[in-house]
Amino acid sequence: MEAPPMRRYDVRVSVGEDGPVLIQYGEAFTLNALGLEIWKRCDGKTSVADISAAIAQIYAADSELIQADAEEFIGTLRTRGLVTPAPN
Repeated sequence: MEAPPMRRYDVRVSVGEDGPVLIQYGEAFTLNALGLEIWKRCDGKTSVADISAAIAQIYAADSELIQADAEEFIGTLRTRGLVTPAPN
């Protein structure tokens, strides 16, 4: 089982004209509403499956579709160094 995603301590969230933005080392990554909901749940304790289930319930959306989107988005956050797997 993959470790839950955890926000990096050096990433700030700011709200700009285009919506919420993650800022790390002067680089910006803009989020949409769904991305922000996922980001807020990357606490190092909540699994991707549980994040997806919560989001699917909020948006009354198909849980399989949300799961696929969440996995892809969290993968992007990991690639950019914005989240890491939680330590064991």
